[in-house]
Amino acid sequence: MDCTLTLITAPAGYGKTTLLGEWVMTLENPVAWVSLDQGDNDRTRFWAHTLAALKQAYPSFDQQDVLRHAAEDPSGVSLIAALVNGLHRIPQTKVLVWDDFHHIEEASILKGVTYLLERLPLHVHLYLASRNSPALPLSRLRAENRLIWLDARDLRFAPDETTEFFAKCGGIQLSNEDVAHIGILRVFQCTSISAPCARNLKGNR
Repeated sequence: MDCTLTLITAPAGYGKTTLLGEWVMTLENPVAWVSLDQGDNDRTRFWAHTLAALKQAYPSFDQQDVLRHAAEDPSGVSLIAALVNGLHRIPQTKVLVWDDFHHIEEASILKGVTYLLERLPLHVHLYLASRNSPALPLSRLRAENRLIWLDARDLRFAPDETTEFFAKCGGIQLSNEDVAHIGILRVFQCTSISAPCARNLKGNR
């Protein structure tokens, strides 16, 4: 949790949600998790679900205060400003996950998320999983060392890791020809074979 935003982009089936879920299980602090769908491509619904997730994870978060500002300002700017202030009032480290962010295309939502990223307290960290690159100021965040970006290449086993996985989890010794025939496994494709073995493999590297 060293950056403002951690972005994971890859096609469907690459294990983005699995990766985040397994990581969240290792944390001691609570996490606000929002699983998005097409219906969340609506500004009111998107922020309502986000505020509800924050309130559930961090009970001292004043959700109602933020909602009052939202009612007073149809543009949505006051809501984000109130959200930032609310996050500032809770000094503990906070993690907000937006899963399946590719469903979000509404310009007003993306503008609000950009506004939030520009003003996010240092103790708050955003994690986005998406099938594509979201329309956010990623180049600027990267230039400011505030972005970690993982893509499909980072979610695959290299050939030697594929060999190691089959050896440790199935006792199968693969030749180079076998590995070439199998191809490079997606890192969390292995969960369909043996999730406990996959975790053991990663832990022993």
